[in-house]
Amino acid sequence: MTRRATTSLSLHYQVKPGQKEEVLVEIKGVLDLCAKEPEFIMAFVHETPDRPNEFVFYELLAGKIERILIIPTVMIQGGSDFCDEPSSSEGFDRYFDGGYRRLLL
Repeated sequence: MTRRATTSLSLHYQVKPGQKEEVLVEIKGVLDLCAKEPEFIMAFVHETPDRPNEFVFYELLAGKIERILIIPTVMIQGGSDFCDEPSSSEGFDRYFDGGYRRLLL
């Protein structure tokens, strides 16, 4: 059996009440675009009934992260983010060949 490198991504979305359906439509569009990527293996969206306004988008890609992150990327993070410390998104520009910009709100 041949092993090959894979990369998994998880994106967490906290949705404002009343915007759940609108966000799910947007996420579906992202899933459709991801499926067209040559490195795409699979993706899905997870919703926990205990947290109806929170979604997690999981994607599995073939290859190493260095090859995948070639598109311009903007990281937007809240200054009072309670899930991830704002300092946790510092210094990621070295992983993005296509450019990386970090906005701390």
